[in-house]
This record gives sequence, structure tokens and C-alpha cells, in this order.
Amino acid sequence: MDAIPVDEDGAPVRAACQLEGHGRMVGRRPVPDHRPGGGARLRSATTARRPPVTVAMVVRTSGRPTSSNGASSFHAWWGPDPAAVTEAGVTLTVRISPSVEDLYFWAFQVSFAGRFGRTHGGGHLGVMWNPRHPDHGAANWGGYDPSGTILPGPSAGLPSATRNPNTFDYRWEPGRAYRLTVSRADGGWHGTVTDDQGTATLIRTLAAGGDHLVRLAVWSEVFAACDAPAVEIAWSDPWFGDQRPDRVRLTYQDEQRGGCTNTATTVEGGAVVQRTTTTRPNRPDDTLPWLY
Repeated sequence: MDAIPVDEDGAPVRAACQLEGHGRMVGRRPVPDHRPGGGARLRSATTARRPPVTVAMVVRTSGRPTSSNGASSFHAWWGPDPAAVTEAGVTLTVRISPSVEDLYFWAFQVSFAGRFGRTHGGGHLGVMWNPRHPDHGAANWGGYDPSGTILPGPSAGLPSATRNPNTFDYRWEPGRAYRLTVSRADGGWHGTVTDDQGTATLIRTLAAGGDHLVRLAVWSEVFAACDAPAVEIAWSDPWFGDQRPDRVRLTYQDEQRGGCTNTATTVEGGAVVQRTTTTRPNRPDDTLPWLY
């Protein structure tokens, strides 16, 4: 990718790689913070925060993100962290679709873990509004090993207009629900997208080790201008094993690192809702209950 992967707080953690190779509009996802045995740090909005740092306040609500990869990202990290689960998923619905010729990527992120807290990398399964694919529709199942190297793995034979090993043509429609599922398989991990008619499409298999999933999150990565027409998506029906998350911790790409300040994640009617070109009602590191 034409970008520097970042951790959950937006800080660079790996060297630049290429995952979705189409110049400025680059679809990628950061390598998760692979702390041995580490789980997503969940912190209530009422608990102590990091010591304040004196910086000039930046408000970015127009123009393009100035981040190294030209995107603005925001995440919702699930809590509690799962234990010994080999399958997890969530349903994505694009409520208001993009209308500009820029890349949007919405994904479910996982980390692969093994014995004694050893990590085996991470992956992101999702759908894209991608102008280089038919009808702007694409699906991606890609990831990295702990060194930052892109994970290999066989495709499922889907066509790809960009001939990218991680991204394939997938026609999705706004207003319809798509189930994203990551599951253990022979030789790695399957990434599957199932539409609301029950049609399951195996995207590919990632050749990663590990025997269970940890550090789950959903996110939006937007390569459009901060003042592009508003887009809205919803994440619902999350699960891992026989459990469900009961809260999410929010992170936003720091405006000092080029993120837009008019993106927002909220919990409404049992869904985690992510919007662009809106007013942000909360702060990074806030924790919201995910009630159903």
C-alpha cells in the first residue's frame, strides 16, 4: 500500500506496504498492536485520560485528509476481548452510499493468536466503494503478519478488475445487510460475505497461524474529502463464539495526523453507526455501551 500502517491510536507501527495498489486511493488496514496477550484497551469516558499534550487545535472539516495515505479512519473496538473463539462476525449495512469517485472501505478487523499469547498477525474483511471495480463494488480480505509482511493465501476464484490478490469484484447494494464472517479453516482463516438472501461468498483464505481470534473491531476508512456528501453505515448483530460484545471503545484518526474532525461513531438502536460529514458527539477513547 502507498501508506504507513498505524496502530489503533493512529501512530505508525510498520513500514509502508502495498495492499490495494491503485495510486492515491489505497485500501489498507493497519497491523493491530501485537502486544503479547494484549487486548483492546477499553476505557470509560469518565475515567482518567492520558496526560494532556499542548498542541495547536486543528479542525479539518473540508478538503482532503492530509494523512500519509490520504485517508481518514475511525474505529470501534469491541469489548470484552474474546477468549478461545475460532469464528466471529458482524452485519454491515450501507445506509447512505457514497456519491463521489473516491475509495471507501468498511471492514471487520481481527487478530490471530496462538498459545501463550503469541500473535500471528491480523486481517480485515469488508466491502468497498471502489471506482476501479464494476458498479463500484468490491470485497477485501487481507492482512499482515507480525513483521508487517502482507499475508499470502489462495483466492476463491473470484474475478478482480484490479487483479489485486486481496480485493475482488463484489456487487453490493445500499440498504441491504451483509454478514462478514471470519472462521478457522485448513491452512488459515476464511473470510466470507453473506448477503441478506443467504448467499455466502468465500472471498479467500488468509494463510495465517493462530488458533483463536482476539482484538476485534469495526471501522471506516475514507479517502474522500472531509466535506464530501455524507455517508452512513451501520454495524449490527455482532458475535464471537457464543458471545456478543457489550461495549465499544472509540478511536479517531488524530487530526494532527491528517484525519477529518467531522466523522462520528455512535450506538443507536442496537447498531454501531458510523457517519461522515457530521458533528462528532464524543471523543477518542470514549467507551459506549453496545445495547441490543
